[in-house]
Amino acid sequence: MRCPIRQLDIRSWPNPFGPIVVLRQGKNTMNKQLRHYAGNRDGPLIFHMRDGPPNVTGPPCGTGPPFSSGSGPPNKTGPPMEWLAQKKNLKRFNCYKNLDRKNKETKNLYNLTEVNKRKNIMKTSNRNKLLSLALTGSFSLFGASNAFAAAGDTISNFATLSYDVGGAAQTVIESGSGPGGNSTPGLTNGTATDFVEDRVINFDVVRGGSTGLAVPGGTLQSVQYTLTNNGNGSQGFLLKGLNNTTGTADLFGGTDDEFDVTSIQTFVEDGASANFQPLEDTAAHVSILASGASVVVYVVSTIPLLDSGSNPLVDTNVAVMTLVAQLAVSGSTGIAADAIVADGNGHTSPGGIGFTNGGSDVTAGVASTVADDVTVEDIVFNDAAGTQNGVGAGGATLNAQHAD
Repeated sequence: MRCPIRQLDIRSWPNPFGPIVVLRQGKNTMNKQLRHYAGNRDGPLIFHMRDGPPNVTGPPCGTGPPFSSGSGPPNKTGPPMEWLAQKKNLKRFNCYKNLDRKNKETKNLYNLTEVNKRKNIMKTSNRNKLLSLALTGSFSLFGASNAFAAAGDTISNFATLSYDVGGAAQTVIESGSGPGGNSTPGLTNGTATDFVEDRVINFDVVRGGSTGLAVPGGTLQSVQYTLTNNGNGSQGFLLKGLNNTTGTADLFGGTDDEFDVTSIQTFVEDGASANFQPLEDTAAHVSILASGASVVVYVVSTIPLLDSGSNPLVDTNVAVMTLVAQLAVSGSTGIAADAIVADGNGHTSPGGIGFTNGGSDVTAGVASTVADDVTVEDIVFNDAAGTQNGVGAGGATLNAQHAD
């Protein structure tokens, strides 16, 4: 029904079938009335839009049959209906167009994110390649050397460096001997670097786990120690036992030193029977102690009847003893000449008298510095300080002696 003349008088409308088309200028005034009075129709209520482009919406009444004919609703193919369909299509197109634009923006953003990710991955990959090159070169060079090589072994180092620059493989470079090394790329241009492993001196002395028991006036009373060779080669050791000065603290919680023993001797456990056995443990020095091995040493003495104040000894009296181990050549016979009293780095031994049960007096070493020679096995003192040196004080480091 599309007749502009009768649209203002809604109550006079018949109850038509099909849609009702109302001009735009009556929309605001008749909206509520139309919804009330035209509520029984079987078609939609359509507001005719007159604000479209020129010559598109057509004349107000369209091309369908006029209402006066009484022959039904307006022709649905008229310009107003076409404009309505075009408007809906236009809205749908704009919706899809906006959606497509958003999709493109999202896709561009995703592409940008992917590009940034790839750039970051490439940067990280390049950094990792450089880091891998540095670490691989380092490990290849250092990995060729054995940190636990035995003294006197010949170590041969040879390294080959392969690397890329910008993804392009470069000619390998081999290591070379001598201070200058090798700077000529290519295979067969390098040479191995050989050197003789130095003799590293490292050992310690540890007293047994508790204060030993003794009898006043008793002979061959023993205190147990453990001597361990932590160096990289077999060594011999000269031994001697000492009294400590009166007042030296007992490291195991007893009272301070109150008396001195006499007839001090040292003997090495032979392994036949546990604890000191006078008829079995007769060696007074360590001839050979392998790298990483340990041996038990006994300081044996005679216990007096009186303490340092001429008072009779009682159960709580303590004498603090010390074992001193002096470095010697492997296979030592216990003589003073076997003692090693200096290395090539200016470190010396203090020496001392009374080693090997009074049979060897060791002269202190003289400091000297010797230029390193890769073809010679040098001696390097690396021993730690002892805890008791006979005067109630700790020993020194790097002096080829250890006392406890």
